[in-house]
Amino acid sequence: MLILPFSLSITDEEVAEIEKSVEAGGAVIADGQAGVMDGHAKWLDAGSLDELFGIRRTKPAREEEVASDQPEEDLELAGGEALERVDGAPVLIRHAHGRGKAVYLNYFLTQYAEKRREGTAGREQELVRRALAECGVEPPYRVLTAAGLPLKNFELVPYQAGSARLLGLIKEDDYQVRPEAFQLVIGRPWHVYDVRAKRYLGETAVVRGVIRTAEPKLYALLPGKIGSLSV
Repeated sequence: MLILPFSLSITDEEVAEIEKSVEAGGAVIADGQAGVMDGHAKWLDAGSLDELFGIRRTKPAREEEVASDQPEEDLELAGGEALERVDGAPVLIRHAHGRGKAVYLNYFLTQYAEKRREGTAGREQELVRRALAECGVEPPYRVLTAAGLPLKNFELVPYQAGSARLLGLIKEDDYQVRPEAFQLVIGRPWHVYDVRAKRYLGETAVVRGVIRTAEPKLYALLPGKIGSLSV
């Protein structure tokens, strides 16, 4: 899978290789205005990847629209399928090409960091998640609230050591310190240990607990329960 973030300028050779890859069964995801310039950053009348993404513009893209986190209003479907719209404008577009697939996000993620801090990045996160899912990419682990909604403002870091998995989790609330109940969905039953608390949590596919702002959690996922240890 190829991801093209903020890829306005693309050479003819790169366009040919991208199209060849998707034709052969690959997948590509791009955000706003991919390929609207040539390899020398010259504006094009039509984007070099528009046909691949199944889109067209009623007027050429230009500088004043670059880096906007709002959908490009002059973009229309030309074979692509709108999986999501915002105020009538397509923001998540899927287009089959050969044996592969092209997915286009009709906006830029330039405001994502600020929105994440403010807790308002839910739309962007969901659209990116759906774009990845369209290309067969699903997260192996999910962190949810007690009500089953996506947990906001956290970082999950996975490690692998042989057959064991280690999952580090931390909550990153900038403006308030508070506890929050969560559930960590780990895909299949594992023998789970809370490493920092030195506690065995049993064999489970869902780890439940309470996490506080800036409090790190570390879980070990093992294929079997640890027996007695001797030194």
